[in-house]
Amino acid sequence: SIGSFEAVFFPNRGVSGKTLKDILEDEGIRKIGHDIKNEIRVLRGAGMGIEGPFFDVMIADYLVDPSVTKHDLSSIAVKMGGSGLEDRSKIDPVDETGQVFMDLSCRPGYEVTEGCQKADLIRRIHVRLERELEEKDLASLFYEVEMPLVNVLVSMEEDGVALNTNYLKLLSSDMERKLDEVTSRVYALAGEEFNINSTKQLQKVLFEKLRLAPGRRTKTGASTDESVLKNLAVKHELPRCLLEYRELSKLKSAYYDSLLSLVDPDTGILQARFNQAVTATGRLSSSEPNLQNMPIKTERGKEIRRAFIPRSPERSILAADYSQIELRILAHLSGDEKLIGAFSKGEDVHRSTASLIFAVPTDQVDDRMRSAAKTVNFGVIYGMGPYKLASDLEISVREAEAFIASYFGRYEGVRDFIETTIDRVRKDGFVTTLLNRRRYIPEINAKNERIRSFAERIAVNTPVQGSAADLIKIAMIRVFNRLHGEDARMIIQVHDELVFDVPKISLQEIAGEVRKIMESVMDLKVPLKVDVEAGPNWCDMEKIAA
Repeated sequence: SIGSFEAVFFPNRGVSGKTLKDILEDEGIRKIGHDIKNEIRVLRGAGMGIEGPFFDVMIADYLVDPSVTKHDLSSIAVKMGGSGLEDRSKIDPVDETGQVFMDLSCRPGYEVTEGCQKADLIRRIHVRLERELEEKDLASLFYEVEMPLVNVLVSMEEDGVALNTNYLKLLSSDMERKLDEVTSRVYALAGEEFNINSTKQLQKVLFEKLRLAPGRRTKTGASTDESVLKNLAVKHELPRCLLEYRELSKLKSAYYDSLLSLVDPDTGILQARFNQAVTATGRLSSSEPNLQNMPIKTERGKEIRRAFIPRSPERSILAADYSQIELRILAHLSGDEKLIGAFSKGEDVHRSTASLIFAVPTDQVDDRMRSAAKTVNFGVIYGMGPYKLASDLEISVREAEAFIASYFGRYEGVRDFIETTIDRVRKDGFVTTLLNRRRYIPEINAKNERIRSFAERIAVNTPVQGSAADLIKIAMIRVFNRLHGEDARMIIQVHDELVFDVPKISLQEIAGEVRKIMESVMDLKVPLKVDVEAGPNWCDMEKIAA
């Protein structure tokens, strides 16, 4: 419906006499559609290319109102005053040139198909959204970042990533055996067999039969979530086994079996989706499967990443990861001199923070101090309070309060940034990133303290996380354009990390180019630093020196 709409409804725009293929591949004709990334993949499957410039109403609506969860065509139409795909009458049919659309339903001999209805609706919606993008100063972000990113994501989805399926099958089989062993231990400790996945049966075993003290309660009774089981594990072995069972079960179903069910059995290639219009912060999300959620902290989780391999033995996996990007953006946004100074001098920012908080020279900061400072550094971005900090560091709430007070006493610029940001959001109703991406936070003035506090945390986190999302999107576009035509593929994006499948023969050259581009995408008050690694899979990698 993208190209046919332009050809049928606007014959005076230089497209008459051209085939649909001609129109789609003509860079002089703008293509207006909904979810154009998917349209490109469908059309390529039919042997037709499609070239920009693009205007995707789904992405435009997402930028205008990122907090809304649905950006499908019908939902956008309803928001604009229609009642869905069939009702377009309430959406202004006059475009930016003043030309009124022809209504084919009024002309004898014409049958208006669903495709024509959608094309008409897309064009009407586009007029309003284009105006809103300009009014909200989002046009630059839309045209210079989000639209160029479409082709990058199409390429990543089409190329996919190679998986070692034999290795995954072995892991899944081994996991099945371990699950059977843990299940037997659970039954032995409980003194009976029961459905481990049933909350009711688990409550009965833990709190009635074994008489363990229940913790937090829910609508269905005493909670059996991970935090409760961790507390109970100190007193009894059964909760420890239950935690192990859950970890193994999740790994097997959510990762091993899921990957095997989605990979192409003939090619061994996994083609995940990367979604632009999901997160409120501007981050990309991933689905079918969620590659951004592959575990890395545990040994069992690392085993999964070993299954991600290059397409041939002559190639290598290359990963480029922004170092502490959110803290660097916090330093830039806050203008805090101490934080900027630490990054500018190339210091270990966590060690530097520990030195300030504990009032000791940096060479006297031990691992415990650095770990505590690291938790505080990252916790500040997410609005961590004393109770959460106390829980994470296993200290008293009073000590946690002293930690936070000491942090803000040393990093006054960060404190002022947080206070100023919250005050501005209370006044404006929204917060912006470095590229002016907006997020509306109406809950900031809520009477309910819990809701208001949550909104304040979002207000502080969004400029930081959202700016990081903007930055890596620019990096993706520039790296993609640089590698275009070379035998190197960008295959995965995980928040601050880009993953590539590259020939070993040009590994060093590509690594250097990727690092150079990523470290120069934005001019911040602190230097950007990118760590680059390469190896035979996504887990076993060695650093490549700058």
